[in-house]
Amino acid sequence: MHAVVSASAASATCAGTDEWAATVVQEVLAATCWFDPGERGKPYTASIKFSGRRLGIAGKPQPGDYFSQVETVEGVVPGSGPLALTTRVSGI
Repeated sequence: MHAVVSASAASATCAGTDEWAATVVQEVLAATCWFDPGERGKPYTASIKFSGRRLGIAGKPQPGDYFSQVETVEGVVPGSGPLALTTRVSGI
């Protein structure tokens, strides 16, 4: 993820660096799944679902309290060894 900030925006907020940083910095969860593609067969497409929820919440869960995301990898080659897939989840 890259944040693009104009020079005028940065200079205008130097006095309030914390407030400026809050507008460009975002918490992101990175989750990695390692999997073995098998020993034999033709190349295939794999879809991996990442999901999770915040623990210790009170009341009804809000949109930022959980996530569910599917990542797809094309061209998985059996016999190529373990593979790792990392996804980034923001807005949680």
